Amino acid sequence: FGEKDISSSLDGSAKTFNLPAFYMILSVDLSSFPYGALRKSVDYTYSANEGTITFTAQIDAATQLSGGVSCVITYIKA
Repeated sequence: FGEKDISSSLDGSAKTFNLPAFYMILSVDLSSFPYGALRKSVDYTYSANEGTITFTAQIDAATQLSGGVSCVITYIKA
């Protein structure tokens, strides 16, 4: 298992972020999201081939991905 903190990359406009290669995301936790962990394929998608996580239309970048928000991704290493 591992964790990747992308909090410093959040700027209120970007919705796609580069990630290191790993096998599978277990959870994505945003401090601005009131219900805990985000839902795979509903709130975000992960492309292992591209090494990116993209937050969907369900997540508002201006409020939920703004500076000062924390985002920690828990994953299984490849």
